[in-house]
Amino acid sequence: MSVIRFDNVSHKYNGTYALSEVSFDIAENKITAIIGRSGSGKSTILQIINGLIKPTDGIVNVYYL
Repeated sequence: MSVIRFDNVSHKYNGTYALSEVSFDIAENKITAIIGRSGSGKSTILQIINGLIKPTDGIVNVYYL
């Protein structure tokens, strides 16, 4: 079962996309790493999961067990 699901999520900062149509699932009881170059959207993904920012487009589901 997925505990976090991103469906076509995008986020803009000052008109520039930090994320563009990102979709993925994070499974329950699995270790997941988010890796990438500087400026690739890693911190934006984590801020969206934590509810600190809202995506410009798309849907994020976080299932609390």
